Amino acid sequence: MNPLVFLLLALVTLPALAQADDIDFLCSKTPFPAVCASTLRADPKSKGATTLKLGLIVVAKVESIVKVALKKVKSSQHSAMDPNLKSALTNCASRYHAILIGDVVASRESLTKGDYKFAEEYMTDASIELGLCEEGFPPRQSSPVKRENNSMKQLAEVAAAISRTLL
Repeated sequence: MNPLVFLLLALVTLPALAQADDIDFLCSKTPFPAVCASTLRADPKSKGATTLKLGLIVVAKVESIVKVALKKVKSSQHSAMDPNLKSALTNCASRYHAILIGDVVASRESLTKGDYKFAEEYMTDASIELGLCEEGFPPRQSSPVKRENNSMKQLAEVAAAISRTLL
């Protein structure tokens, strides 16, 4: 192979490899490395982003899934006949609102202002709220938002871990 062609290929390939290594390294410090890496790689804004920007990307992903789950809960509330299920859905909707208005907004602001400990705490709180939402369903009743809750819980824990790395 021509040395000049080899050099050009190396110059084009190495930054992409370095970016992948950066994401892999950061995500290895989270409780869900595969979720972290796939989430960040799926977002084009993560390319060449700082750890702070990567944290903001994950917080934004939590926000988008909470919005989807909230719509699903509201839809399920209308069709639910079982009062226990309706109560659990109402509980989840309330928790989702708290996550959107409190935890997501506050975490984003804390990250932006450099208050990384608060950003971590807000995402940890979101994870707890999501667990409580899921636990609120009757024992033999399947949660219609189980998949979303699990996904959001994992992403909130990833966002908290990324915030922790900034301390």
